[in-house]
Amino acid sequence: MVAAGCGSLTETSASQILASNLITPSNAPLLANSVVADFECAYADFATASGIVSDELADAQLSQIGWDYDRRTLTANSPITDDTCAPISNNPGSQQVPGVWAPLSTARADGDNLLGLLNGWTVAQVPTRVKLIGKTAAYTGYALTLMGETMCAGAIDGGPRITPDSLLGLADARFSIAITNATAAHDDSSLAMAYLGRARERLDRGHAAAARTDAANVPSGFVRVATYDASSTRRENRLFTVMFRDYFYSVQSPFWRFMYDTAAATIDTVKNGNTVVAIDTVRHGVSDPRVAVDSSGIKGADNATIIWQAQKYPTIGTSISIAHSSEAQLIIAEADLAAGNTAGAINIIDSLHKAVNLPPYTRSTSPDTVRTAIINERAAELFLEGHRLGDMIRYKLPLNPPAGTPFKDGGFYGTQLCFPLPVIENGK
Repeated sequence: MVAAGCGSLTETSASQILASNLITPSNAPLLANSVVADFECAYADFATASGIVSDELADAQLSQIGWDYDRRTLTANSPITDDTCAPISNNPGSQQVPGVWAPLSTARADGDNLLGLLNGWTVAQVPTRVKLIGKTAAYTGYALTLMGETMCAGAIDGGPRITPDSLLGLADARFSIAITNATAAHDDSSLAMAYLGRARERLDRGHAAAARTDAANVPSGFVRVATYDASSTRRENRLFTVMFRDYFYSVQSPFWRFMYDTAAATIDTVKNGNTVVAIDTVRHGVSDPRVAVDSSGIKGADNATIIWQAQKYPTIGTSISIAHSSEAQLIIAEADLAAGNTAGAINIIDSLHKAVNLPPYTRSTSPDTVRTAIINERAAELFLEGHRLGDMIRYKLPLNPPAGTPFKDGGFYGTQLCFPLPVIENGK
């Protein structure tokens, strides 16, 4: 039985759906939908926040409280406990600064609570019990995976500090529960989601062969998305609102002219306001349609930064991919490369290129060069889907802008990539 409970002050249910008068077997499907809704809200915030700390998004607003994200100077007092996903009565976070810890903790805690309830209920009480366990465990595993990839440390149910690897280990346990139950329920979608989630966190922990085995179980064309609409703040696609509606953040320069390198790299430059910025020279050659970015010509809320917008999210109701089969293929490619199968990794790159009409891989077949190509494929294929920050941490990628570069609103860019455990959780 999975331990349940919300010991942390940051783990109050965003939807309040777990109120005692609603915790009955007949409401199990509603409770499961609430877990999904909590995760989807958290995911929009996470994809935005992790994009800002990484090199996907840049600050373009005036709120000083949010500068630590883009400046990479996060501390235990930084606003990652802001919770746009909370109801008004629970003091939701700022629209300018996306939360991380609070919304993800809520999704994780609500998921574990429901798993505990479902384990105590019978099939007679909840006819879809097995399917609901599979689905709920998959989403709970994803919340833990996002924490493990990007938090400096964690805490569960008011417990002591635990390492990112421990958070990923907890995710592994949830995904295994999901796989067992989704298999029994013949729920192919939740099964593929759980296999891909487990492959992702196992690759994060260096278990490439095991990750490959799981990723190979993800069928071609599989996709699981988080859905959004304009019905409430917590249902909005946060990436759309910050780029297209509020002009708080802009796509950062490495992704303005994202190119597939087909020849010797040369330096290209563009202007952002009065600043000339060098484009990442690794990605030069053929424009990559997976990273479609246009300049609106509009200045951000700071009245200085020109907003570059990702065409991937053109409306407030555009979905965000949580998991899809191309990610599984990239996990297989990385595992193949680790096992010495360079040709297999290149074949996967070529297959992904063919799907978007890009030319095949023609660069060196040295392991280091192919590894760089896989990293760039991940940057394109998983653009603004909450992967880039974890990739920067795992691959130890160069910081852009470099540490020590003056920040536009004062101070200097730092080196802090992971989200520190909030002060509200410290010492437990």
